[in-house]
Amino acid sequence: MKIWFFSIIPLLLVALAAPPALAFTADRLVLAIDTAGDADLTFDYTLSWPEKVVYFVVPGKEEIVTGAIGSRYPKVTVSDVVVGADRSSLTLEQFASVSEGVAGTTYRTPAVSFAVAGDMLADYPDIARFILPDFSPSVTIIALPDGKEFRYDDVDAIPTITYTVPT
Repeated sequence: MKIWFFSIIPLLLVALAAPPALAFTADRLVLAIDTAGDADLTFDYTLSWPEKVVYFVVPGKEEIVTGAIGSRYPKVTVSDVVVGADRSSLTLEQFASVSEGVAGTTYRTPAVSFAVAGDMLADYPDIARFILPDFSPSVTIIALPDGKEFRYDDVDAIPTITYTVPT
């Protein structure tokens, strides 16, 4: 028993002393806009094993996400936050502006830069030192209420989208 314990200590020290690898992978982001302009966000990602360890150790992940978004975007209301080891989801209320017109209902989403997520992470140095993420998803999908989807592959930002659902 003592030999096993003492043999594992060097491995743990190497793992803790080693700098983090660029292992966080943003796989897929879906923003599903409803008729009120709220967005249900689902973010799928892959964590390396050290990042998974950090995930299970850090308490209050939902509060951290809510606080980080609220501090950068005070006009955005965040709700229904769920943070998992491979997927997070939340609702951004009034994410898209909605206007009624003669041609139909027009939805306008803001431009989104994934670099901002990295900036938000910098506000949490105890977490940031273990992760060197690239928050740019392999696939980003903006889904509108009528089923229309805008897809972006491997981009670090998505542009403003203006789309009218005909009446």
